[in-house]
Amino acid sequence: MRKLTETELQAIKDRLSSLYIAYCEIYDELLDHYITALEQVSSEEFKTKKEALDEEFAWSVVKKMEKELLKTAWKEIGIASKSSYKLWSLGVKKIGGLIVALLALSFTFHLFGPDYFYALAVGSYGGIIILILFFNRKNLNLTWSIAPDKHKPKKVLVTALTSISVLVFNLIHFLAILLPKILVNSPYEDFSAIIYLALGAVIFAFTWTIYNAINLKSFKLIKK
Repeated sequence: MRKLTETELQAIKDRLSSLYIAYCEIYDELLDHYITALEQVSSEEFKTKKEALDEEFAWSVVKKMEKELLKTAWKEIGIASKSSYKLWSLGVKKIGGLIVALLALSFTFHLFGPDYFYALAVGSYGGIIILILFFNRKNLNLTWSIAPDKHKPKKVLVTALTSISVLVFNLIHFLAILLPKILVNSPYEDFSAIIYLALGAVIFAFTWTIYNAINLKSFKLIKK
């Protein structure tokens, strides 16, 4: 086994960069695979072996790997979502915190009404999303540029969770705007308060799911 030269390492990285790999996990795995395989051959055989690897991990193969990894990420998020509602397994501190939060929400609803209750739900949810984006900004590799040379792989779990969070928020907020307008001047206009209450509760429930899907100490997604 030999150590690859800087030129050889750069050739590998250039190849992987040309594939515009979406996720860090795949990029790191392929980089390790290339290096391990190419360290087994001489410098004279480097080009031939690398071309064989390039053919083995063609663009279509990598895109298939990305789809499979994303499916795995959704499964992990699903597991975290289900476990977040197993109250008996949360521990005394989390259960206590949840009770305090529920009491505060009940007080808010009765004191300020459904509109403010929904606004509070939106605010707390938005705060969680902002924290996700801020503390995972490196994993997300956020950039305003669409230039190909600015592309960087992202962490799949963080990316998937952020995507579903934005999707759920937009859907719920759309319903919160649309449904009360539909009910105006109708016999069911009084149901607007119930809609705000229900949608606000859904947002709080989803915020609770996100909270339990993230290790808030390090802000890394829990994989188990």
